[in-house]
Order: sequence, then structure tokens, then C-alpha cells
Amino acid sequence: MIQRPKRGETDEDLLRQEEEFLARANSRPAATVVSVNKRKTEEEDEKKTEPQKPQSKFARERANKKKKEGIVDNTVLKEAASREERVAVLGRIVERVVPPNVSLEDWKPEANPHGFPKAHQLSNLKHGTLSSDPNLLTGSRKKSLYMQELEGKGAIKKQGNQEAGASPSASPVVSSSNVEDPRISALGQQSYIIQGDISEAQKIHNENINKIASMSHDERLKAQQELMASLGPKELNFLQSLRKKKEMLKLQQTESEPMDCEASGKARTKPLASPTPPSSAYKGEELRKVRFSEDVEMETEGTSTSSVPDDSTINENELPIPPSEAKKWIHMDKVDLEKLKWMTDMPKPKPLKNNEGFVARFNFDGDILPYDADVSYREALHHHGEEPGRAGYTLDELFILIRSKVLQQRHIGLRTLANILRNAKEGLYDTAVNPPIIQLMVEAGVVLLLRFALDESSHHVYGEAVRGLYYLLSSEPDEHCLAMAQPWAPAGLEPGVSSNIHASEKSRKELDEEEKELKDIEVIKLDVIRALIRMDTHIRLRYILETVKPNPDTVIYTLGIMTRVVRHSLTAAWKLVQTPRLLSVILDNFLPHNLSPLLTGENVSSMSSVYGVPLKQALRLLRVLAARGRQLAAVLVNTHDVMGRILTYVSLEPSEVGIPLQEALSLSQEAYATWATLLAYGLSKAEEAIANFYPLIVKQLVFYRDKVPINEETEKNKFNYDVGAQLINTLTRAVNVAASQSLLSSRMKLNQGTVIGASGKAEVLPPPSLSWDDLSDIPQLIETCLKKWL
Repeated sequence: MIQRPKRGETDEDLLRQEEEFLARANSRPAATVVSVNKRKTEEEDEKKTEPQKPQSKFARERANKKKKEGIVDNTVLKEAASREERVAVLGRIVERVVPPNVSLEDWKPEANPHGFPKAHQLSNLKHGTLSSDPNLLTGSRKKSLYMQELEGKGAIKKQGNQEAGASPSASPVVSSSNVEDPRISALGQQSYIIQGDISEAQKIHNENINKIASMSHDERLKAQQELMASLGPKELNFLQSLRKKKEMLKLQQTESEPMDCEASGKARTKPLASPTPPSSAYKGEELRKVRFSEDVEMETEGTSTSSVPDDSTINENELPIPPSEAKKWIHMDKVDLEKLKWMTDMPKPKPLKNNEGFVARFNFDGDILPYDADVSYREALHHHGEEPGRAGYTLDELFILIRSKVLQQRHIGLRTLANILRNAKEGLYDTAVNPPIIQLMVEAGVVLLLRFALDESSHHVYGEAVRGLYYLLSSEPDEHCLAMAQPWAPAGLEPGVSSNIHASEKSRKELDEEEKELKDIEVIKLDVIRALIRMDTHIRLRYILETVKPNPDTVIYTLGIMTRVVRHSLTAAWKLVQTPRLLSVILDNFLPHNLSPLLTGENVSSMSSVYGVPLKQALRLLRVLAARGRQLAAVLVNTHDVMGRILTYVSLEPSEVGIPLQEALSLSQEAYATWATLLAYGLSKAEEAIANFYPLIVKQLVFYRDKVPINEETEKNKFNYDVGAQLINTLTRAVNVAASQSLLSSRMKLNQGTVIGASGKAEVLPPPSLSWDDLSDIPQLIETCLKKWL
């Protein structure tokens, strides 16, 4: 081992140690420098021992090109750009050439008003002239303005010269046989798939042609089967579509050239993909196997399905601009005659036969338009559908519009759909549409469209989706009739409005067992509300109320949807009650104890936000919930303190609070109706409220006895009559509770059961806290009111 120099050694000793160090050149160094970009020497040795694989022609060309241009070492730049923590090893050291005697203090850059680098302005745009070369306007390949500028200055050769120079090598190389194979010539003179440089693409195409020509027919079929097996159906369709597009482009270019009608008619009767007629010695089946039969299409004048209209069907005098003039415009080398035809006068609809039906078309308000309605195009109801001459949208077209990627189109489609559902619920289509339009829309998938639209972030979209769901499920006339009939119903009961399959116990049990195996669309056809609960629609509605905080209309429609869900079944009602934070959000935001927002005297329908404002729709939802069962009513009273809110709205005085008269009376009406429902179950808090609130009840009865006539000013006192009816209904329930007090007290003393409990045994009910003594003045006031009103 070589020792380090020590103190006292002379220069001769150092020279001697140097000679010894150089003599031991094979010694292992104490430290080594590791390069990040190099692999282990063992891997390199293994690669060196392995025989090199022959490189392809293109790989050799790329390697030679890199050798000529030189390889730039970007190791230092890559390491500086990387933010990952690595081992502290040295990279390659790249020396930076700095000119001598350069100081940054002496460097003073000059201000340049044009920026750096200076933007180049094209001369053809600067002088207002465009190239008049017909190849640039009608050529098969579009040329950019920058390419035209370079060709004009002679910086590069023109495309025509390039193609002319490349023409000898562009011709397909035929096999050694002198007889030309029609199956090889059917592949074409150029590739339809390879894109990029023309010369490189042509070389690859020639190599493919030579390889196919050297193969036998059986080898070609085997190679074709292996290729089709390795590719999926999407890849095959994509490759076939490339050939179709380019052939259609060639056909359109040939049709756009000036020729007589007789010649153009003959050209259209030839196969699109057959530039060379195949020999009769080969069967069509073999040709299809080699050339993909989907690529070959026969097109004639009589059976043309191309989207490009014939010249004979378009009168140039009707067009807004002649096609020859349009070709002179920039980027208008390909004139779309079909779109120019759209700009002509709209065609008239075909006349109908006697009593012949037609597809209904709707305007944006949901009204069915007559078949030959003369609607101005400014109404934006005309479009390029199946009947361009008729205004309006069919249901299929509205469904397509709702699935659009454009926000405005989805909004228009949903708004029109909601208007159609509203009109259908009002009975406007009963005698005009067959089959019923709501049934038709449900079977077509409108429920899924509305449910998906609820997940949108735009208030325009989810607001219209909520409105559409409301008109699909609920009915304003039905809710109004049920509210008027509520005082007559025994014990505050509400009718259940469930589906046919849910009304039958046998069908409901079968659906419960098989629901997990059914898809959403299948459950929708059986029960719409059950499918919506399965798709967590109530959770999404809670999110909208809690987080998004929509406009007043959306809030009212959301409460209406929940009311209809509760009317469906007891299971659906419990789903809403058990949803976390749903009832808390409704009570805190739409049934508050604080009535300060109502001091403005502004009507609810004109407010920009109803958060913090009591809504009669929220009280109606609670009343319907309580009517579904005693346990639900107990949850509302004991957990959510509904009685405190009811007493707040019953005691509203419009003249003192500044609330609009209609809103105050509507709230009082719903509050009394909910109170009567809770009294029917004998809940203790509802009974105690009668005793505590008794003075105010007597005051309101006196007001009705003295101030409200029954036959005078009927329209003015309309809402007073409704509140009075609900007040008397509440007192009737209170009298029934007080009448049972003595009976239950005596049975409790004798320990006699009154009702049969869940265990099957008779249970003793405690007597109510309300007695006849608490209602001593009520009969006299009611008798006076009855004498006056009856």
C-alpha cells in the first residue's frame, strides 16, 4: 500500500513515490466518481457480449442523422430542473465558454419597441393581397399563409415541384411478374393511413406493396386474419374510416371540377375505392377478404346517400353567394353546398292526409305547435332536423339537447321539458296526444335525465331539473284540494298516493326481494319515487338546500318534491326523516323562530332569498309527515321542537309584524292544521299547548264572531274563512282529547287496558293533561259563531 508523504522527506523522496504510484496503474482507487446517467458496468458488459440485432432501415437513418448533427449533453440542465432529492454524486462537468474581458456592469441593453424576437408580418396580409395560385385554392392539400409566404420568397420549393420530383419514386413497385395483380393495384397509389412527410409515407407504402406482392394468396389471407385478430373493433373501424374519408374527399374534389352532367353521372356510378377495374378471373368474395368489404361502396345517382347534395338539386340563384365566388375567399377552397342550401328559404311541410296524425313539436313554453304554424325564424324554433320546414322541437330532439355539452343548450332543453310536464299535469294535452305524454316520457328515460341534471353545478341546469321533477311527481291542484279537505278527514289522516305495485302487499314483497338484481331504469318503470330514493335523490336535494342555497322558486319546488315523496309510503317518509341533517336544514332555514326578515312586508314570491323566512310549504311537509304515523309525529315534537314554531306562527298579527296579510294567514292556516294532527295522536306537548295558549284562542274566536261576516265581502275574507275553519278543527280535536280524560282516569285507577300493544296485551294509557275545565268558554263562543254563520 502506498503511504502518504511524511514530514522530513525531500523532493527526491516525492519523485520516487510518484514513480512507484505510476508503476502500479492497476491499483484500485480509494474513491470512485459515479455518473447518474450511466448504468452499471455489469449490464454494459452483458450488452457488449450479446449479439447486436440488425437495425431496420429507418433506425439506421435516425442513427446516422444523430451522428451528423451531434448529441447535445443536457445532463446538467436536467439535474437542475429536477426537484427530486438524490444522492450527492457528481454529474458530467460541462465547461461554459465565457468570452474574456466581459463585465455585466458595462452591459446596457438597448430598448426595443418591437420586442424580441421581432414579429414577422406576412407580406400578403401587409399589402392586402392573397395568392391567386389556383393550386392554393383548389388543391388537395391546404397551405397555410406562412407556407405561401415562404414559397413566394423562394425559401422552399413549391409543392408542385416536390411532387414532380418525387413522382418517379411515388409509383408503386410491382413484383417481378410482368402481369399486374388487380388485387395489388386495388390497394391504391398512396397510403390512406400513414400520415406525415409525403416522401417518407410513400416509401413506407411502397415497401408494404412489395412485401404483399411477394406473398402468395394464402399467406395474405393468413396475415390478414392475424392482423384483424390483434386489433379490436374500434381500431378496425377507425382505420376503415380513414380510407372512406379520403375517398370521399377525392370524390368531392372531382365533382367540384367543371364537367358536363353526362360525364359526372358516369363518374358517380363507379366504385369509390376501385381506381383500377378488377379482373373477372377473381371472385368478389376473394377481393372482399383482401380489401375489407366495408371500404367498397357503390353509389349511383338514384340511390345516393352522401351528405353532399347534387348540383342538380341546388339552384345557384337561391344560394346567398355563388359557389365560384365562395372559392375565392380564404380557407373556402372546399365549398359546402349543403350548408349553403340551409341559408335559402325554408321548405314548406308536406301536406297531411285526412285525419292523419303527426309528430308533436313544442315551443319553449311547452305548447304544441300546429302542423303548418307560420312561426318567424327569429323565435329560434327552426333547426336542421328531420322536418326543417316545421318549427319547434320533438321530445327526442329535446332529449338530445339536454345531453349536449353546451350549458345553454342543456338549460333550454330542461326548461322546455319542465314546461311540457307542467302543461301535461294541467290537462292541456289530454285530448291532443296519444299515448299519454307523461307515460311516454317516463318510458323514454326522462327520470334519469332529470336525475343526472341535478348533479350539475350550474344553477340554471339543476334549477330547471328540480322544477321538472316537481311537475313530474307533484300536482298543485291535487295539493290544494287535499289542503281544503283536511279538516274533514277523521283524526287528521292523509290519503296515501303510492304506485300500483306498492299498494299491493304481495307485489311490494316481491319487489323488495328482487330490487337488488334490477337496474335503475327497470325500477323506474315500476315505481318512479322508489327509484329516485334508490338513486339518493333526497340526499342531493338536501345538499342543494344546505350548501348551494338556491333561489326561492327552487326551494319551493324542492319542498314540494319531498311532500310528494312522503305521501308515497311510510317507508319513504322514514327515509326522509332518517336522512342526516335534512329536517334540521328545513326547520332552521324555512321555519325559524325569528321573524325579523318578515318585517319588510315583502311578499315571498318577490324575495331574492327565502332563507330565514317561514314558508307554508315547509309547514305542509311537516303536517304530511306527522299524518303518516304517531312515531313520526313524536319525532317532530320531541326532537325538533315543532310545537314552539307552531305557536309562533299561530300568534302572528299582520298589523304588528308587518308581514303581508296573505302570507300571515297562510302560515296560520298550516300551523293550525299541523297542531290538529298532533292532537289527534294525544301527544302531551300538543295538549299542554292548548291550555297555555287558551287566552289567545278565545281572542281569535271573538274576532271571528265580531269582525268576519259570512256573506259579505267574500273575496276579501277568503283566507280568513280558511284560518277559521282550521281553528275550529283544532278545537274539535282538543274537545275529543278532553272528553277522554275522565274515561282514561277511571280505567287507570282500575288498571284496565285500553289499547292492544305490540306484544298483544292490553296496555293502560295515561289520562291526558287536558280536561273539560280548560275548555269551559269554548262551547258558548262556538255556538254564537254557528248562529251567525249558519
